[in-house]
Amino acid sequence: STPIKLIRTPGMGIKLSGSHKDTLELANHLNKQTPIASIQSANQRRSAMILRLLSNKNTKISELMHEFYVSRATVQKDLVKIESIIQPFELTLYRQGSTGINIRGKERRMRNLMFEMMLEDPSIQILNNLLSENNEHTSGEYLFYGLDLTEDEIVHLIKIIEQKIPTLKQAYTPAFLSHLYIRLLIVLKRHEINQDVSLTEAFKAELMHYEGTYDVAHDLIDALEHYLKKALPEDETTYIQAYVIAYLPGATLALQDAESLEVFIEQLIQSWGQMLGMNFKQDTLLINGLEEHLNAVYLRVKHGIQISNPLLNDILEQYPHTFEVVQKSVEQSNDLFWGKLSTEEQGFLALYLASALERKKEPLKTLLVTDFGRSGQMILIQKIENHCREISILETIKIHDLPAYDLSIYDLILTTHDLHFQGHTPSIVIHNLLNDDALIQLKKAVRSLFNEKNDPKPKTPID
Repeated sequence: STPIKLIRTPGMGIKLSGSHKDTLELANHLNKQTPIASIQSANQRRSAMILRLLSNKNTKISELMHEFYVSRATVQKDLVKIESIIQPFELTLYRQGSTGINIRGKERRMRNLMFEMMLEDPSIQILNNLLSENNEHTSGEYLFYGLDLTEDEIVHLIKIIEQKIPTLKQAYTPAFLSHLYIRLLIVLKRHEINQDVSLTEAFKAELMHYEGTYDVAHDLIDALEHYLKKALPEDETTYIQAYVIAYLPGATLALQDAESLEVFIEQLIQSWGQMLGMNFKQDTLLINGLEEHLNAVYLRVKHGIQISNPLLNDILEQYPHTFEVVQKSVEQSNDLFWGKLSTEEQGFLALYLASALERKKEPLKTLLVTDFGRSGQMILIQKIENHCREISILETIKIHDLPAYDLSIYDLILTTHDLHFQGHTPSIVIHNLLNDDALIQLKKAVRSLFNEKNDPKPKTPID
């Protein structure tokens, strides 16, 4: 529909030919049709691909190529990365020949994956703005690329909900409000492909103890049904109710309660720092996360609302020292109110501390011992560091130079020869040129050393 022509020149490539005015008009038109310009990195593209796969029953590689303007090889590489991204959610990527690709697993896990991807999407800031500012003027652009949702459509849903529940925006903090809307958008997109949630009667009965929250969830689903012009299963109401409870806002705390919360957080930060020999006072992500989380916890403790922590067993198994630190810090607070924190609640706090420790993690300071020339050393270093983020090779030496080195500064020695020496630094013998299987075995071998270094036992006695 434009005077621009596509010119193919053998041996040189393809170009668009036209006036400057015509090319600008074409660019503006394309920008309105697709948000691809907002995808600035390979990670963002993979997140968008995941959203596309979760909002369609089957997607073909050719469709991903055309949608994201990348080659088949790039799509194949992205799919390999996507498999590793979805693995912690216990989900599987299925390839079905001509039928296409899809993600399989438990429905709630797929929704949680969607939630994580949407939180990482640049569109989250636009959604926050739409919820907090005047949304009369919209551009019609796509948000959360991969979901086929335009800004106009989301604003339409926001208006329906605001008419149904005028006080919702005032009742929730901005962050929790956007999280609640993301959950609603997930219900919408999964229902479009007939993927509805199924909840146990025990779970639904447990949520009914939270008075008033079912009514809020019912109104939210009613608004979503009005938007869709069709009814949703009853379990979707309970699904949303779970997040109405989870996102209970801290803005409702009285001044005295808020002060008590602030003092408790300061005690936790100080106690954790002393026991682990680390400074957490400048970790704003940790402090803000605790503030948001403990706002809801305060209400649960105050009103005796018990919760279950489905991750507790995993926390106790994977972060025993971290949980031990949290448990002791709660005891040391000598606060009759916060001393009521259940094991389940303390488990959640352990996750916040574990996240803070994760941000402080450092790779193993490694010495590589080999008789290779420079070219052989370089390929070995590249392979190791690309596949094992737990390792940072600080220096490479020949085996005959080893006796002159101070090994105490290293966490690990990697060597292509058996070392016959007595020392405290652990060593691992590796193959001359590591293949993929050997790299996997190396990663497994260093994992315990990495965890030992970065999941430290308390430096001050717990008792």
